[in-house]
Amino acid sequence: MSLEMMDEHERGERVRRWLHENSGSLLGGIAAGLLCFFAWQWWQDSGLKAEQAAATDYRSLTQAAERKDVELIETLSKSLEEKHPATAYAVLAQLQLASTRLSAGDSDAALSALQQAEKLGGDASLRALVQLRQARVLVAAGRFDEALSRLEGIPASFRGIADELRGDALAASGRVDEAVKAYEDALTHLDANAATRGIVQLKLDGIGGGAEEQS
Repeated sequence: MSLEMMDEHERGERVRRWLHENSGSLLGGIAAGLLCFFAWQWWQDSGLKAEQAAATDYRSLTQAAERKDVELIETLSKSLEEKHPATAYAVLAQLQLASTRLSAGDSDAALSALQQAEKLGGDASLRALVQLRQARVLVAAGRFDEALSRLEGIPASFRGIADELRGDALAASGRVDEAVKAYEDALTHLDANAATRGIVQLKLDGIGGGAEEQS
């Protein structure tokens, strides 16, 4: 008999019987739903707290960098790497550590920090930034072919910076004609108001490029 053909009493009895027979599965489903909800809330809260803790540590690291407190930079970058490896702050900390080590004249240690930053990952922009920093350090270390290799596959939004670094590597290795082309490409891809355009033009003029700066 369908529910439409039953009177109100019969329908009520049928529903009460069904609820009684299925109360266990209903309560189990409700409990599972509540468990998922509270687990999600806990995960959200934990993630937010972790992000805030990472931000606080990174702020302390930047302040240490301003004071040139190398020991604290080393400590905080390691802490961020170990405690908050999935955050952008861990990558940024390794970039700061690399900069500090390079300033001290240790390019190998700087590259080690950049390799760790690369392992940590991050979004496309962060990965590109790591590649560019690696190329810059490699150029400074005289490892020009490796620098050129690191500049491959850089996203279009970083093309101007990558072209400038490519020009640096090529010019330093005596490949002047290729360097001229790289610097000209950099001027083409850099924003018209980019602060580095004048520097690129000076580099181009310095190797006899003679190209006029584009507006």
